[in-house]
Amino acid sequence: MAERIALAIEKRQETGSRAAGRLRRSSMIPGVVYGKSIAPINVKVPVKELREIISKHGRNAVLNLNIDGQTLAAVIKDVQHDLMGTQYEHVDFQHILMNEVIKTKVPIRIQGEGLIESKGGLVMLQLDELDVECLPDSLPEAIEIDVSDMEIGQSLKVADINVPENVHVISNPDEVVLAVMETKSAIQEIEDEGNNEQEQS
Repeated sequence: MAERIALAIEKRQETGSRAAGRLRRSSMIPGVVYGKSIAPINVKVPVKELREIISKHGRNAVLNLNIDGQTLAAVIKDVQHDLMGTQYEHVDFQHILMNEVIKTKVPIRIQGEGLIESKGGLVMLQLDELDVECLPDSLPEAIEIDVSDMEIGQSLKVADINVPENVHVISNPDEVVLAVMETKSAIQEIEDEGNNEQEQS
């Protein structure tokens, strides 16, 4: 279940690229808090604390945002990165009400890949997240799929995935989440996909 995590942030008066640059040099990034029940609030967010929260609790952590003495429940809706993909540039928070259902994406976490590899197989992940809806307190950090009992040639669709109680999956139930392939075949398929991408570019 989602854990409520405290994060202290501040209102941001200055906007624009120059102001954002000054923020980033001071170990902060610009952000915005929005929701259907509040007007958008421009904020500045400490990068270190945000990175620690995402690293430890995932992007689905339910946050208690402390904004200059005001506390708002929120979730992270988007984090923008620099061109290298390593530094946070901007963050969007969505204010939520704890008694209202939210729609979001939950990452998929695979378990048991070692046993598949010992059988000469490889797990080919087609989806890395599922679209779900639930109350904020029921939001899981990830949806775990144990593949240890699967055999080469088998696949799992969205409809086959067990999710926690009170979580409703709204992704297409017929979409393939993962497939277990023979290692040689899987490597060949990856190489073929890479060649096709090069030809298209």
